[in-house]
Amino acid sequence: MTRRRLVFLLVFTLLVTALFNIQLLQIASGDHHGDAAAAVSSEDTVCVENRFAGRLKPSAVVTMVVAPKSLRRMGLSERDANRLRFVMQTWVTVPGANFVVVSNDCPLLKLAAQYGLSTFRLAGNTTAALGIPVRRLLTIAQNAIPAVTPLVGFCNSDIMFDASLERTLRALIGHAAKQQWDNLFVTGRRINVDGELVVTSERSVEERLATLLGDVPAKGQLFQDDAQDYFVLTRSTPLVFACLPRFVVGGIVFDNWLTGLANSHPLVNSVDATATLSAVHINHGTHRHESQQSFLSNINRGVLLDNPYSRGRTTDCPWRAAPSAGGSVAVVPGAIHPPDRMEPFTNYVACAAKR
Repeated sequence: MTRRRLVFLLVFTLLVTALFNIQLLQIASGDHHGDAAAAVSSEDTVCVENRFAGRLKPSAVVTMVVAPKSLRRMGLSERDANRLRFVMQTWVTVPGANFVVVSNDCPLLKLAAQYGLSTFRLAGNTTAALGIPVRRLLTIAQNAIPAVTPLVGFCNSDIMFDASLERTLRALIGHAAKQQWDNLFVTGRRINVDGELVVTSERSVEERLATLLGDVPAKGQLFQDDAQDYFVLTRSTPLVFACLPRFVVGGIVFDNWLTGLANSHPLVNSVDATATLSAVHINHGTHRHESQQSFLSNINRGVLLDNPYSRGRTTDCPWRAAPSAGGSVAVVPGAIHPPDRMEPFTNYVACAAKR
């Protein structure tokens, strides 16, 4: 071996050793997070699997998870894509609420981050098109998202809210404290309104949302009581998510089943907030019932065969939120159920008993 080659090997060895020692010092001093950030650009941090990215408002009352379809796949029309972009931007404006977009689609997560929304990247091949299990999404909301708010929840990706969300939820928390309830489960009906022209307008998001919400009192139509587009609950609500059937988000019936379980459970304080909480949905025109025939709905129909339910309407909730004097929110009795009301949920009961 020549002298020149020996010198080269010695210098190379010293260089590698020095770099290794620097890395060890960074790890020991806690600077390895900065190293990881260098390896994954700030734009791509939202695409790291099983990772929450963003910042939540600790002053908020609820953190909602949503699982939209991809903007570039899943057969979304341009109309649907425009609607989704608009709705996502409105979530940032909702007072007292955090919204976290859950997906494994990086372009969608990056867009959500650009709008100022927090994100959670799913691991694996699960997508909104193939069906995200409801139990997985609720588990993420409860356990994987930083617990900075007293309530967590889920809503469909075409639902918008206003200040009535925070007002109603804070009133329900206050009522629960006075009644010494240790849990809450809140759901309600949506309000349909025509708003395609608002979606495509060149005005700001705030102006368009104000126009849309301004049309609700005169033009909005309350949807049927067997369709629920949002759920909000305390982390102490005694529902075992791992025991929920494998219903998937985006298909029919999972909302009725979950509402029925909460309404039937003797330990759950289930509240219908329809009268005080505005959950606004833009009509789909001639495609208003297209979800009934979707691939995801067929999955849920199959799951339902072995998992019957009852009391899956909002009017079956044992408690109701009601407008009160001075714009406040009261809680009044709702439906009354028999003692054996858990009877249809045999598979869930058997699973929960083993936990």
